[in-house]
Amino acid sequence: MMKLRKYIFCFLIVCLGTSFAQTPSQSQKDLAAIKAQSIYNFVNHIEWPNFDKLKEFRIGLLGADKDLVNALNRIAANSMVMRLPLKILPLAEHDVRYIPQTEILYVDAANFKNFDISKIKKNVLVISYNQPDIYRSMVSFMVIDNKLKFAFNHYLTKKAGFYIHDEIRSMAAVYIEDPNQANKNRQAQEQWVNTVEKTNLKELAKIKAQSIYNFVNYIEWPRIDEVKEFKIGLLAADQDLIDALNVLATTKVVMRLPIKILPFPETSNVKKLPQTEILYVDVANFKNFDIAHVKKEVLVISYNEPDLSRSMISFMVVENDLKFAFNAYLARKAELDIHEEIKNAAAVYIEDPGQSQKGQLAKEKWENAFEKIQDGLYNGNFETVLSQNELLEIARKISEQEKNINEQKEKISNQMAAFRVQEDSLKKQKAKLGYAMAQNKIQEASIQEQKDRINSQLNAIQTQESRLRLQEEKLNLTIAQNQLQENELNLKVEELKLQQQRITQQNNILESQKAEIQVQEDKLFTQLKKINAQKTILWLSLIAGLAIILSLSLVYRNYKKSRKTNALLENQKTEIEHQKSVIEEKHMAIKDSILYAERIQRSFLASEDLLNKNLHDYFILYQPRDVVSGDFYWASILNNGRFAFATADSTGHGVPGAIMSLLNITSLEKAIESLNEPAEILNHTRKTIIERLKKDGSKEGGWDGMDCTLMVFNFENNSLQYAAANNPLWILRNNDVLVFSPDKMPVGRFQRDHIPFSQHSIQLQKGDIIYTTTDGIPDQFGGPEGKKFMYKRLKELLLSIAQLPMNEQKIQIKKTLDEWMKNKEQLDDITLIGIRV
Repeated sequence: MMKLRKYIFCFLIVCLGTSFAQTPSQSQKDLAAIKAQSIYNFVNHIEWPNFDKLKEFRIGLLGADKDLVNALNRIAANSMVMRLPLKILPLAEHDVRYIPQTEILYVDAANFKNFDISKIKKNVLVISYNQPDIYRSMVSFMVIDNKLKFAFNHYLTKKAGFYIHDEIRSMAAVYIEDPNQANKNRQAQEQWVNTVEKTNLKELAKIKAQSIYNFVNYIEWPRIDEVKEFKIGLLAADQDLIDALNVLATTKVVMRLPIKILPFPETSNVKKLPQTEILYVDVANFKNFDIAHVKKEVLVISYNEPDLSRSMISFMVVENDLKFAFNAYLARKAELDIHEEIKNAAAVYIEDPGQSQKGQLAKEKWENAFEKIQDGLYNGNFETVLSQNELLEIARKISEQEKNINEQKEKISNQMAAFRVQEDSLKKQKAKLGYAMAQNKIQEASIQEQKDRINSQLNAIQTQESRLRLQEEKLNLTIAQNQLQENELNLKVEELKLQQQRITQQNNILESQKAEIQVQEDKLFTQLKKINAQKTILWLSLIAGLAIILSLSLVYRNYKKSRKTNALLENQKTEIEHQKSVIEEKHMAIKDSILYAERIQRSFLASEDLLNKNLHDYFILYQPRDVVSGDFYWASILNNGRFAFATADSTGHGVPGAIMSLLNITSLEKAIESLNEPAEILNHTRKTIIERLKKDGSKEGGWDGMDCTLMVFNFENNSLQYAAANNPLWILRNNDVLVFSPDKMPVGRFQRDHIPFSQHSIQLQKGDIIYTTTDGIPDQFGGPEGKKFMYKRLKELLLSIAQLPMNEQKIQIKKTLDEWMKNKEQLDDITLIGIRV
C-alpha cells in the first residue's frame, strides 16, 4: 500500500509539472499525433463481431484533450477501417453507463480517474493512456522516445467478444491472458507500474531541464562576450536530469553560444568547482551547500529549496504552474544583470536584505509553500507535511484506491468463476472462430488489393518524380547553352569591332596611296613640261624618258594594289553583313530562351491564388534587373496547417541568379516535407544547398546560397515565427518601425555554417504592417548626388505612406524609386513585400 501511495504522489507531481515544462504547442501536437496513430493502429490487431452491421467505425474519447481530438479527426479525413468511414466522438465526463455505443473507447487516465470498465457495453475495445492498473482497461499504452509501449489484457478483451490476432502477444510489453495465474499476473502488473513510474520520472527530469534553461531569459552575464560556450554545472544531480539537459543542449543555444553540461559528484568541493554560468544544486543530495563558496558571475539555482539565503533562484511546480523565489540581492552581489520582468514573474522576490521584516515574511511564505512538497518527495512522509484539508483529501483518495483494489479482487473472483462457465462455451466460440477466420481471409484479400493499388500509385509517383528531375536537368542544360551562346555572341561582336577597325586602317592607307599617286602625277606633268622645253638636250631627254618609264611603272603598280585592296574591302563588307545577320538571329534565339526561362522561374514563385487565400491585404514589388532574377518570393502550407512565406536574394542576378533561385526554392520545398519550424527549415535548406554545390568543380565546393527571411504565420492566435539570414524584418506599429535583426550569415556555405539559425516569435497586433526586403532598393544609386538609397531612407518612405492602402503604397514606392534612379542603371534585382495584419 505504501508503494502505491508513493506512486500516486509522484504521478501527481509529474502532472503538475507538465505546464511548467513550457514545451512548444507543436511538441504537444506531435505527441497528440503519436497517440492518435497509436489508437488507430490497434484496429489492425482486433476484429469486431458486429462489424458487418456497422455503417461507420466510431471512436469515443473520454477526458481527451483538444489536440488529440484534432489529430484523430485528421486521420479520419484520410483513412478508413476496412472501407468504413471513421467518426470521432468526444464525450463529456459523466456516468459511463449512458455513453453512446462506440467500437473503441479511449480513456485518459489523468482526466478520468474513477473509470469502471465493468459498466462498459460489450463489443467496445477500451484503450487508456498511462494507466498503471492493467485491470481497468483492455489496452493501456504510453509513448516513450516516440515509440509505442502497451499492456494488453487478453482476458478482458476476449470477454467483450473480440477476436484477437496472435501477433499482438509479441508486440505487447505486458500481456495478461489467464486471470488464474495470480503470481504471473502480479509480476506483470509490477512490471507495468515500474515502466509507467520510470517514464514519469524521465518526463519530470525533462521539465526540470527546461525550467533551468528558461531562467536564461531573465539574466545577462557580464563576460558573455568572452566565453566560447555556455556552461551549466550540475551538483549532485540525478542521471535523468543530466541526460535531459544533454538532449536539450543539442538543440538549444544561448545567444548563439553552444551549451555544455558539467555534472559534479556529491563529494565535490564547491570552492574548487570550475567556472560556469549556471550552477544547479540538488538540495536533497547536497544538503550542506554554502553559496558563499561559489565564484562570482554564477547564477545558483536549486530545486525545492525552502531557505532563500542558500541560492539565488529556488523553483518548484505547484498547482499546474511554475513557482520560484528570487533573491535579487545575491544575484547583484554576484555581479549579474537582472531583467526587470523577473520581479513580476517571481512568487517571492527579495531585493534588499535591510528590509528584514519584509524579507522574513517572504521567507516564511516560501517555506510554507515548499514544506508540503519537499518532505513528501524525498522522505515518503505524506501525512505530516500536509494541512488538515489536504490530509483529508489524500486520505479520501487512498481510501478510494483501497476500495477499488477490493472491488478488483472481488471482480477477479467473479471473473474466475465466469471463466469456468466460459470453458463450456469454448467449442461454440471455436466454431465462430472458424467463421471469423474465413472473414479474415476475405479481408486479407481486400487488404492485398488495396496494397496493390497503393504500390501502383507509388510507382506512378516515382515515375512522375523521375520525369520532373529530367525536366529540371533539361532546363539547367538549356540555361547553360543560352549562357554559352551569349558568350559566343559577345566574342563575335568584339571580332566584328576589330574587323571594322582594320577596314578603317586599310581605307586610310588607300587614301594615302591615292594622294601619293596624285603627287607623282603632278611631278610627272612638271617633268613632261620640262622635256618639251628642252627637247634639244639629248641627255635630258633620256633622263625624262627614264623618269616617265619609272613613273608609269609606279602608277601601274599602285593601280593594281588599289584594285586588290578594293576587292578585299568588298569581301570583308560582305562577310561583316553576313555575321551581323547571324548575330541578330542568335540574339533573337537567346532572347526567346531567356523569356521562356522567365516563365519557368515565375512558375516556382508563390502563386497569386495561394497568397490571396492566406493574405487579405498585401503588395509585392518585384523588379528583376534582367529578364530573370536572383530574387524570389515563395510560399507554402506546412504539414501543421500554418502558412509559410519567404523573401530571398540568391547569389548573382540574371541567368546565374535565376538558376541559383531554382536550387534554393527546391531546397526549401524539400525541407518542409518533414519540418515546420522556420529555423529548422533554414538549417535543413543550408545543408541541402551545400551538398548540391559540392560538385561545382572547385576545391572546397561552392560558396553560393541566398539571403532569406522565412516567416510562418499562425492565424489561430495571430502570431508570427521567423528566422532570417542577413535580410531584416520590419513591423510598422503605432507610427514606428520595429526592426527585427537577422542572423549575420547566409543560407549556404559559410565559415561558421555549423551554427544553427535563430528562431523568434512575435505576437502580432491588428493594424501591424510587416515589410521584408532584399538589398536591391537600399543599394540603388541615384538622387542629385548619385548616392545609395539606403535603409534609413526606405524606412522614412514607409512611415510616410503607412496610412495608404497596400496597392497604393506599391505605386508610391515605385514612383519614388523611378524618380531616384532617373537615368541611372538598375544595379540589382529589387524585391519589397508588405503585409497588413
